[in-house]
Amino acid sequence: STATNSAGTSDLSSASSSVTPADVPGAPTIGTVTVASETSVTVACTAPASNGGATIIRYTATAVGTSITGTLTSATCSSAITVSGLTTGTSYTFTVTATNSIGTSAASAASSPSTRVAVAPTAPATPTGVAGNAQVTVTVAAGSGSGGTPASYTVSASPQVSGATRTCTVTGASGSCIVSTLTNGTAYTFTATATNTEGTSSSSSASSSVTPATVPDAPTIGTATIASTTSVTVACTAPASNGGATITTYTATSSPGGRTGTLTSATCSSAITVTGLTSGTAYTFTVTATNSQGTSAASAASNSVTPSVTCATGGTCVVGDTGPLGGKVYYVASSTFTCGSTMSSTCRYLEWDTTSYATTPTATTYWCNNLYTGASTVPSISGTSTAIGAGLQNTRLMRAGCTSGIANNESLTSAQFASGWHIPSYLELDTLRNARSTAIGYASSNNGEWYTSSQIGSTLNGRSEWFDSGGTTDSKGNAIPSVRVSAFNSTP
Repeated sequence: STATNSAGTSDLSSASSSVTPADVPGAPTIGTVTVASETSVTVACTAPASNGGATIIRYTATAVGTSITGTLTSATCSSAITVSGLTTGTSYTFTVTATNSIGTSAASAASSPSTRVAVAPTAPATPTGVAGNAQVTVTVAAGSGSGGTPASYTVSASPQVSGATRTCTVTGASGSCIVSTLTNGTAYTFTATATNTEGTSSSSSASSSVTPATVPDAPTIGTATIASTTSVTVACTAPASNGGATITTYTATSSPGGRTGTLTSATCSSAITVTGLTSGTAYTFTVTATNSQGTSAASAASNSVTPSVTCATGGTCVVGDTGPLGGKVYYVASSTFTCGSTMSSTCRYLEWDTTSYATTPTATTYWCNNLYTGASTVPSISGTSTAIGAGLQNTRLMRAGCTSGIANNESLTSAQFASGWHIPSYLELDTLRNARSTAIGYASSNNGEWYTSSQIGSTLNGRSEWFDSGGTTDSKGNAIPSVRVSAFNSTP
């Protein structure tokens, strides 16, 4: 430019920076509207033929009739515009405008046809199940992703059985339902589909397996047996059905008193011990079985038993009673006698082991070291006696002095010897001979020769006895069988 006054006109100024005339862009072209979720769409568009002489910086998609918009920063509308915040189930049309440095274009034509914003659900989350009696309660919820909100779910069990409907329905966005007519003891898995007005989803992943079950049937009661003056053992048999879940515990309950004992077992393979009973009181017992679902009904009542002091548990004994070691009592002294492995105890009774002899005796062992008649070296066992009560001491001396023989033979183990079983002294065996009867389990007609633990003579003979003819002696080397006896007092 130049400047002029009365003196004249100036020279031209320097040139300005360049300036480009421009206008707002032309209207973009609307493209396809695509439902992206139940509250959003994407709107495609095409850049206008003219950007108005200035670069377009933004495209804006608007839901017609609302203030809901979405924008895209782009010169060319190369990507679709996302419009969020829409209402599920509502139909919309959309327009697009373009903005440059001058301003915003006119709106494009409206999209057509209108777009209903709604989608079917995605697959539900993996269901979970809780077992019941021939049924399972299944819980479901919506899966992740952009699917529509479920209006309901259909739950299905696997395996299915022809002719049985093993499904259930949940109404709402989440919840539980019960699948029934299932078989207790069978493992099932469960899948679910979700449904709304737009359709049904694919199936969920299968649940973990769930096994429906109920409480077991009642066990079968067995025999109640006195175990001590205050305890009883109760036998039982497992029920025909465990309810579909493994039985973990059996419980025996007394009547009267409600005293209980338990057994951890699936099969009631052992007897149940109930303690804390009152001596002299008659009791019956019932048994229940428990699994993960609960406890069965009670069995029928057992036989009646009365725990009390017996011969075997420290009471007074009579001939024919069972002794504390399980033998039969065959001798009751009028007063106590000396006994024990060192003859330092007192006893009043003798019992004999009814399992330690044969009806027809056979020669099974030797008195000491398996030496035959006439052997030149036979151990001399000093200190033995023929007295009643001396048998355990005699046997101890024999076990110490012999390397083999009836006191060392496997028929009299160390454990048996320690509990009190021993080879009888001469008078202990002679008393058994005279006591033979049905009451003690030894027939009076059963004869034979038995070794005793009493030594006769210092070198040759161990005392034996023929039950049909009385006492005799025999070489320590001969093979003659023996029986086991035990001496005890009222307290075992």
